[in-house]
Amino acid sequence: MPEEREAAASGKQAQESFKAAREAGEDFVLEDIAVDATGKEALRPDAPERAKQGLVYCLDATSDIRRGQSKHQTEVYPPTLRATSDNPSPPSLSTLALEDVTYTHRALILHFSTLVCMLQYLTHTSVQFYPRETWNNSIVNVSKSVRKFRIGMAFIFAAHVLAFPTIDLVFQPNWATSASDFIYPPNIFPAPPDFFALVADFIEGILLKPDHKRATDSIRGLNDTFYGIGVYTVMELFFMAVECFSVSGFDFNPLESLLMNCTPGLSPFLTVYEVFSVPSRAARFLLAFYCYVERTEEDIWSLLRPCIHDGILAPSTDQRLRYADWLFIWAKERTAVSLRMGQLVDEYHAVLDAHEAAGDTWCRNSPGNELFDVFEPTFLAGGLNADFNLGHLIFGHATWQSLGGRVSNRDDPVTAVYRKHGLLDHCGRRTP
Repeated sequence: MPEEREAAASGKQAQESFKAAREAGEDFVLEDIAVDATGKEALRPDAPERAKQGLVYCLDATSDIRRGQSKHQTEVYPPTLRATSDNPSPPSLSTLALEDVTYTHRALILHFSTLVCMLQYLTHTSVQFYPRETWNNSIVNVSKSVRKFRIGMAFIFAAHVLAFPTIDLVFQPNWATSASDFIYPPNIFPAPPDFFALVADFIEGILLKPDHKRATDSIRGLNDTFYGIGVYTVMELFFMAVECFSVSGFDFNPLESLLMNCTPGLSPFLTVYEVFSVPSRAARFLLAFYCYVERTEEDIWSLLRPCIHDGILAPSTDQRLRYADWLFIWAKERTAVSLRMGQLVDEYHAVLDAHEAAGDTWCRNSPGNELFDVFEPTFLAGGLNADFNLGHLIFGHATWQSLGGRVSNRDDPVTAVYRKHGLLDHCGRRTP
């Protein structure tokens, strides 16, 4: 599973590259679909000679190769264009002209004139928009053992080739007559209400059957709900999703004062139940995810564009390292925080030091625990300013109103599930 920003970057690269080429007047009638063979396919008696040599080869209407997860593999060649006993003379690939490129947090969607192809990256699959000359000179006659990667699938047009390089050929192609035939779970951006409904079902399950595994581990595996939250994304979100209580004054400018009485951190050691049984914690996590994805959608192209040369994504080492500026804590020994957040971190450590000095037998859920989550609202500014902001769950309805926050109708699915379980009184409380 790719991280959320990896999928978005691939989608944006393909979308913008196609858009620029089309505006330049290029023809996007499909000429061929090319692939690299798997090891077993190359050993088949009827394998094309190029496949036996480890070279990329073009499919024809008799192709029956499949790709995808082992128990759910799908055809690479469009099924409706395959030659069969019932359809011995199907339309050719040239009846397909690429008209649009869109993407989701899970896949790239290619809108052809009469068919639609959705390609899910799954693992270790990316996108390249090769000029035809580069494709012919650097890919076509270079074996996969020499180039060190495989071509999962490539759509060949007159002037460009939209290719999907992959390490292990694990990707999922799906063909349909309409994009509406594809069903996939909603993402939090740009449709939070639909995503909240999905999350509400998940929260209901946790409240009925508590999960005491570590949240930062479990969330990474919950692909049906939190797709795209991998090893570094989950840590970034937990850093952003921190909590406060008893706020007087509210301003999203980190250089100005926000007086609060709270102590630190949405700990990466919290369990799934400890996160999602507390409305404030769950709401902060959801808004952190929203803000994270929002920035991706709005700004990722500005990061990618300088790295693209003649249509090919080829970042230098310095350009790769610039992505570190997008991250708060991942792969960093130090991070910058506002003065007010730094003070809360100091308070957090002071509580730990006091317990250590006293020799207490103590844990974070002990009665009278004074070790609380920290909150820096600036990290969630985009979400807190939105109509669906969930501010009433984070601060409590009365406090959120008094701060001048935009008050929603509180009819969203997440609020509804906490109301059903009698947990709305816990909103805005200091949460250890």
